[in-house]
Amino acid sequence: MISIGKRWQGKEMPPALPVELEQFVQNVEAELEENNLGSWTLTFLEGKPVVYHSNGAEATIDSSGALVVLGD
Repeated sequence: MISIGKRWQGKEMPPALPVELEQFVQNVEAELEENNLGSWTLTFLEGKPVVYHSNGAEATIDSSGALVVLGD
């Protein structure tokens, strides 16, 4: 079965989240107020993981494995 994405809230990240994006997620959550954590969406577009937060923060990984911040 092919996984096309995952949605979640809070500190428990999905197993499909690449290690390279975990630090980005942790940094965004550290800046959020405790009562306004919002939600995350992980999708795979053209084979590349893209993580998006409901506050507009967004990032992916380029072909070399480097983090690329796309949104706020």
